[in-house]
Amino acid sequence: MKSISAIAVAAAGLCVSTASVHWHGAASLAAMGAGQEEAALSDVLGGGPAPASAAGNYCWYSQEIVKSGRRCECELTDHDCEPDLELPCETEFDCDEGFRRFGNCDFKKGCIAESQLCGCGPAEPSACCLADLSCEDLPFLECQARGGDSHGGQLCGDFTCPAPAACCVNDRKCVEMTEMQCARADGAWGGGLACQDEPCPCHDVRKVTGRCRKDGTVQAIVKFRNDEWDGRTIAVDVDGELWFELEVHGHIARRSVCCFDGKVSLTLKNPSCRSKTAVVECL
Repeated sequence: MKSISAIAVAAAGLCVSTASVHWHGAASLAAMGAGQEEAALSDVLGGGPAPASAAGNYCWYSQEIVKSGRRCECELTDHDCEPDLELPCETEFDCDEGFRRFGNCDFKKGCIAESQLCGCGPAEPSACCLADLSCEDLPFLECQARGGDSHGGQLCGDFTCPAPAACCVNDRKCVEMTEMQCARADGAWGGGLACQDEPCPCHDVRKVTGRCRKDGTVQAIVKFRNDEWDGRTIAVDVDGELWFELEVHGHIARRSVCCFDGKVSLTLKNPSCRSKTAVVECL
């Protein structure tokens, strides 16, 4: 599948408003290629440096030198898990699992380091909510080692650890856990309701379908079992590379995005229902 290029996004204003089309993370941008195309995409979608983390959380990485500089001293160093203050995050899913860093002295023959993800957490000691809902101000790694949830920007003196509530795992199964645990489990948060309140929304979705027109425009169609979602906004993921929003009218939501070729996978992202997927063929 060939996804929308930066130039195609700019040219696709007649197909869909780019204000509601969202690319998945920096890794997806890098996968598109560097140079003018990436710069154009940044301009079209309002890119630029990532904002400071509202929750005070950052991606943490360990680093190991795998190749030393031959012509100069390697300025990179081995280190255990440390926060990268240029990479804010809300959960670890906002972080790349690992990547390579290159020293500045010589790109081809210089130093190279491999980084591995340790998690997403605050750079400073913060409120750590433990399994018994007690709170201790702890460094992120210690909180993580004790199975706790670290709340960046909060201290226990004026913070109350949230009680577990409904999390929809694998679309329908309801498990009571904290919102942060739900995010790490890649579940859909039930808004603080209990499982007995039946908060998991995927049961309301009847099916997701789609079709592709000759010009490569893909239309996503989401049908609900009733009109309870009328007027609400949902989101559909396209091949894990971009997603866009749709408004529900009655029990149906429709939206078209241009331009694709080959097989295109459409998955309901919000509500998060990975079993609700359609594959269309663009010739």
